[in-house]
Amino acid sequence: MRRLIVVLSAVLLIAACGSDPEPPRPPDQAAGQVYVNLGDSYASGTGVLPLQEGSPFLCFRSQHNFARIVAERTGRALTDVSCAGATTDNMTTAQYDGVPPQLDALSDRTELVTMMLGGNDNGTFGRSISVCGDVGRLVP
Repeated sequence: MRRLIVVLSAVLLIAACGSDPEPPRPPDQAAGQVYVNLGDSYASGTGVLPLQEGSPFLCFRSQHNFARIVAERTGRALTDVSCAGATTDNMTTAQYDGVPPQLDALSDRTELVTMMLGGNDNGTFGRSISVCGDVGRLVP
């Protein structure tokens, strides 16, 4: 009898922890707000396929980068100008032909901006990867 009570209690506890049948909805004020995503490969989601249609190939913008997920879940209108290899200079200068300065995407209507940037400045990211490779060769 005691075992039955323990099992039933466990089942009821687990059932009480079930998920909400309706996922959380974004605040109404977020719907339609202009959202701009700036940054380098971390922001663009480089390596996560498929790529966004119509985006510059060398930017490697993923259809599943975090900005697309945020926009989809909150109903915001996304302008994604993130681009693999971008440096802080590319906020105000073009990175490639057809890829204008990222800050050009901002306007009076922009309500939300996300930015991940800096790993490509001064070779920081490249040097880090190089050092990891060197350590791998030194440690058996």
